[in-house]
Amino acid sequence: MIKYIAIIIVITGSYILFFNDQPATNLAQSPAQISDTKSSERATQLKEGQATTPLISRIPPKSLLLTQTTPMTTLTFTKGDLMQPSVQAEKFITENTELPADLTAEEYIDFNRNLISDLKQGANFNIPIPQLGRAFQATVDDVVVHKNGDKTIQAKLSDNSEDFSVTITQGKAATFATIGTPDGVFMLEATGNSGWIASKTDLRSKHDYTVTDAVIPPEITQPAPPPTPEVSAGQTPVQ
Repeated sequence: MIKYIAIIIVITGSYILFFNDQPATNLAQSPAQISDTKSSERATQLKEGQATTPLISRIPPKSLLLTQTTPMTTLTFTKGDLMQPSVQAEKFITENTELPADLTAEEYIDFNRNLISDLKQGANFNIPIPQLGRAFQATVDDVVVHKNGDKTIQAKLSDNSEDFSVTITQGKAATFATIGTPDGVFMLEATGNSGWIASKTDLRSKHDYTVTDAVIPPEITQPAPPPTPEVSAGQTPVQ
């Protein structure tokens, strides 16, 4: 009996030692990280367990972008900041959305959707402009919630003597903004928490004004009028 107990203890001890000697799995890795084998540097990071969890934990297909209603990222913003530069956002946007043909000198950003959801009239928030290397403080003048649930913020820069307006409209999946600054107007577009910002002047410099986006209605062919009956001399035309 003692002999059998000793054998069981030896087998159990070997089992524990075997699994303790195995390399620990990096539980922070997401499926997107594990499948990213195109980059040798990234593959080395995964092998050594040095890769961190990506900000974008799930990249939905293009068909889901317009119906995405939950945050696609877990981000940490400086309090009151509308956005921050992001390499992860560039990867997401370039792979999953159609960029404007005239987009140039753009900067890719993480966008703070929660900030827009919480803003009320009189509130202050910060607008960092990556191209300028500075941030502007803005004050909310008006908040409009549309029937479809979209929210529009009307604001002005609060640290300038001149009036520079800011308009931000946020829906369930996308956000659009026009930001006036002393250094020009900037356009912003975000899908979920990822987006881009570009100078309106730069966009215009690359725009092809020979191409129109006007919709020309189809030609409408009117039916030919019925022939006029011939009237003989002395006859009264039939009414």
